Amino acid sequence: MPVPNRPTPRDLSEPTQGAFLILAGRSARLNGDADMAETRENTAQKKLSDEFHAMIGYCVAAWAQVDDELFRIFQQCVGLPGPSAIIYYRTPGLDARRNLTDEIVQTTLLPGGLKSGQHDTRLSAWRTAIKDFRDLLSVRRRIAHHHVGVRETGYIEEDYIEPGYFEPAESSFEIYVGAHERLRATAAKLPPLLIQDLRAHLKAVNALRDQLRDFFRDVLTRPAPKSGEPSQALQTDQGSEKGRPIAPRRQRKPSPR
Repeated sequence: MPVPNRPTPRDLSEPTQGAFLILAGRSARLNGDADMAETRENTAQKKLSDEFHAMIGYCVAAWAQVDDELFRIFQQCVGLPGPSAIIYYRTPGLDARRNLTDEIVQTTLLPGGLKSGQHDTRLSAWRTAIKDFRDLLSVRRRIAHHHVGVRETGYIEEDYIEPGYFEPAESSFEIYVGAHERLRATAAKLPPLLIQDLRAHLKAVNALRDQLRDFFRDVLTRPAPKSGEPSQALQTDQGSEKGRPIAPRRQRKPSPR
């Protein structure tokens, strides 16, 4: 018997549907086991729901730690804790705060006489630390603003299962784009976020936090090289003549007259 098309996710934000839905068990009613089947389904659905929503919470908490590390870097560059907090936290959104901190860091680390865009190992370390920031932010926005639903992955017809045989339909939770936002062509192409996607996102956000922390400790708070000393910041990957010692010129002997 052909399996019907997968239905669209059911939105758990509707108050009449509750925290989880009973998606299977109709075959068990043929055997008079409706109550037992419903209890099993409720338990399984609640476990899936708890795990999925807990993972959403872990992701949100991880971004709070990234925000803290970003502020530490911003405050170290600006200097005064009070004014730094006012400027930073009156800047709405992590994307704007990231851009603000990026500009402050580049201005702080840029040595005198070095134009923006030239190679500097400290600036390279900063760019490496934040290179995944924007891509991860796009997933964060989806976690914060998109719908959470449950999708049926195994649809069972009542007359398809033999009497006395019970096989619950499988289901999974996901974050998906709502019907209104899908009117935009770009949003309609976004795939749903499953729990494995949230686990991968959490791992990546924790790595971003660690990279910002390492930059603060190993780069930003280290003393800058003294003026006149050769610095790695002035050398390119291929090597630069600016950082190399200049050989003395040979003195010509006077020609005999």
